[in-house]
Amino acid sequence: MKNFQALTPEAILTSYKRLSTTEKLIFLWMTYQRTGQTIVPDAPNRPYSEMGHRFNQTFQQLSQAEQRQAMRDILEDCPTRLNVHYKGLSENCRLAFWFELAQSLDDRLRTPMIKAAQVSENTREALAGLESLDSDHQLNVLRSIFLS
Repeated sequence: MKNFQALTPEAILTSYKRLSTTEKLIFLWMTYQRTGQTIVPDAPNRPYSEMGHRFNQTFQQLSQAEQRQAMRDILEDCPTRLNVHYKGLSENCRLAFWFELAQSLDDRLRTPMIKAAQVSENTREALAGLESLDSDHQLNVLRSIFLS
């Protein structure tokens, strides 16, 4: 395994971009499960917070299959109505959406969603690289992910 202390935020972002959509979903879920409490985005101002909350409520009303497809559509930048609304969110609202999503999945499942054996080496490397950064750099990497 690589020396993750040496990875730069740019290298971690490059590693993330090379992941498949499924690996990206696993990476994001595991990121928020492992480091979410230390990298919770600063609360956006009230109007953006309400906008993000409304987006999340709309998302939560979808069936589980529709939610999985919507997450894929967002990560693959598919031209869907939900993705257009997502792209209208500020970067902090996008961070908050994924954070709330990870929390709601955890609350619903009450068990680990992903077994260690299901996580690819590439995903583990990107996650370990992210975890090696301080919380400010972690947050900057996640902002970059959600703006791309």
